[in-house]
Amino acid sequence: MAKNKNTLENPSELSEGRVLVVDDNADIITLTKRILERHNYDVLTANNGVSALDIVRRELPDIVLLDVMMPELDGLEVCRRLKDDPETRKIMVLLITGRGSVDHRVEGLEAGADDYITKPFHLMELLARVRSALRIKRLTEEIEEQNQRLLEAQKERLQAEKMATIGLLATGIAHEFNNIMSGMSGFAQLAKSDDSFKDHLVKVTLTQCERATRITNSLSTFYKPSFVKKPVSVQKTLEDALYLVAKDVKQKVVEVVRNFQDDDPHVLAQEAELQEVFLNMLINALHALGTGGTLTLTTERKPKCVRVLISDNGCGISAEVMDHIFDPFFTTKGALGGGGASGSGLGLSLSYNIVNSHQGRIEVESELGKGTTFTITLPAVETGSALTETRIEGDAVPRPGVSTGSPPGKADDPAILIGDADVSVQEMVQRYLDGWKIVVCNSWEEVDSELEKNSFSVAVLDTELAGEGNFEERFLALSHERPDLRLILTSQHFSLATLKSCLDRSFNHLLKPYAVENLASVLSSEVEIGSF
Repeated sequence: MAKNKNTLENPSELSEGRVLVVDDNADIITLTKRILERHNYDVLTANNGVSALDIVRRELPDIVLLDVMMPELDGLEVCRRLKDDPETRKIMVLLITGRGSVDHRVEGLEAGADDYITKPFHLMELLARVRSALRIKRLTEEIEEQNQRLLEAQKERLQAEKMATIGLLATGIAHEFNNIMSGMSGFAQLAKSDDSFKDHLVKVTLTQCERATRITNSLSTFYKPSFVKKPVSVQKTLEDALYLVAKDVKQKVVEVVRNFQDDDPHVLAQEAELQEVFLNMLINALHALGTGGTLTLTTERKPKCVRVLISDNGCGISAEVMDHIFDPFFTTKGALGGGGASGSGLGLSLSYNIVNSHQGRIEVESELGKGTTFTITLPAVETGSALTETRIEGDAVPRPGVSTGSPPGKADDPAILIGDADVSVQEMVQRYLDGWKIVVCNSWEEVDSELEKNSFSVAVLDTELAGEGNFEERFLALSHERPDLRLILTSQHFSLATLKSCLDRSFNHLLKPYAVENLASVLSSEVEIGSF
């Protein structure tokens, strides 16, 4: 008698798959087992549901051919238990029954069955269903394995990108601060040998300290949360940013075109951060423009958002550069970028983070030789009587950063508490913030005492402030006890691990050493005070 071409040719051939046949009819088990073994399947058998569950959990077959009508534990319940168990739910279950109505089929599929075969079944149909089920199972396993490999590859890639970013960040910081220290060191050596260079040394030192402060403040913004947001006029903030680059606009003879809507749109934002975004966009546009170029500012009010377009007709951005413009320390300017203009490569990446923190997005379109457009989209807020409208007469633009009004708090009470034991900081605030209502404290104990005696609107607290207990614990306790008090942090370093919880409860953060103008600007944004 000739062998079927699908039968086992020799004992060493691998099985097509492992199948468990479950039926209380011994003849059906015998017939099904014989057919499947002739087609190279490894066959297990069980004559009841309880025995089937034991075998499945022990042997983990690929497929279960499961009779529905069985005593004690029927096939539907066995199927449900197999599909509910994470260890066995991937096993393909084919229900076999003499009840072939639509309702019975639906009942079986809802129990979790992967297929349904009615009795009496044709042997070729049974084999086809088994082969199909096995193929589906193996394809599913392959997909899961590929997904797992992709996840692992993605983790490795993300880790590699993270390390590359840290390396780039470290290189950029080291390069920038080496330049800062080189300038200071050179003039220090000259001043040591010649007193006439001392004035130059002081000037250079102050300039380089300001540069270092800008870099560290930019870095800290990558991780600190956005401060309390309020409705902000987009057009006023854009004009304020334009005011800060007015000198460059004039020197380059740049034409500024304003396409502003009559209805000034407002967004929910932290005004200083939004102004910084616009300022970075404007600086980049001016760097791209030659003499006599055009800078176009457009505002568009949409149903649920506001779009700000900052366009220039300058040199444009190449495709290679476009892929990296938001990377930290990526720049085509300064020492890192090989260009003549100054630049640390933090402006656009900082702007990207700020816009993201405001639930917005930045898009860039550019063509070499024709220009670039940055589009900033932010959620809109409806204007109303609660908003203060700012009117700009003619071409005059108000200088940003200083608000007007009467000092806060009671007439005889101090309004601002400074908790900092640094003598230089104390001298700075007392000398240069004359007219502000300020009390300086050297320790947490003095802070507590002053808070009990006087009314304050703002407290500026340094992380090195002396006193019993942990700074973080005391800061958080104060923020809960005095929710009306606006807390501002100052620190020598920015450590996400130690400051994150405090930053979440603070309204602002200053990295030391900071200029008195930085502190004044922050205080001006927190309380209404008179000109100083």
